[in-house]
Amino acid sequence: MDLNSLSEGLSQLINYGKVEISFTIQGINVILRSLSSDEEIRISHKMNGIESDGIEYLQTYKLLMLAYSIVQLNTIDLRDIVSLPRKDKSGKIENILKEDYVFDIIKTWARSSLNVCFKKYGELLAISEREAEKGIEFEIIDKKSEISRLQAKIDELKGDSSEPEHPAETIFEEEKKEAEDKLSES
Repeated sequence: MDLNSLSEGLSQLINYGKVEISFTIQGINVILRSLSSDEEIRISHKMNGIESDGIEYLQTYKLLMLAYSIVQLNTIDLRDIVSLPRKDKSGKIENILKEDYVFDIIKTWARSSLNVCFKKYGELLAISEREAEKGIEFEIIDKKSEISRLQAKIDELKGDSSEPEHPAETIFEEEKKEAEDKLSES
């Protein structure tokens, strides 16, 4: 085995579980993508020094997650952009990282707009996790806890009357039944 073989093997998983979702807010089509572990670590580093029990922490976290995950606005594709030129206060052109530029813009949004977009980011995480788990069978170690977790998710989905019945409910019902069957077999 050599490093190239190892690198090639591991790099095949680089896009596994990465997904994008699209939604429209105030007539603007926004596309978000799931983040890499490296991006999440960079966000974590940017959060250092912010008191974790305050509103500033929560708002900064939301802003950073969105700044990194926004990859398209209408026809403006940001996927391959690393940095953008911007004039500093003295008029000198400097390059600023794309996510820092997006952060500076979206921090001026109304809190409600930020919250709606962040809710869509939460949806993206759920879709990403579901996609990553497809085709992988997991051993259920603690069957009772798994049944409780799935039941709580079903109850949560049933309790959300603002949305139509969700197809995920069926999936969770099937998983719950499967877990109950395995539990009764043991």
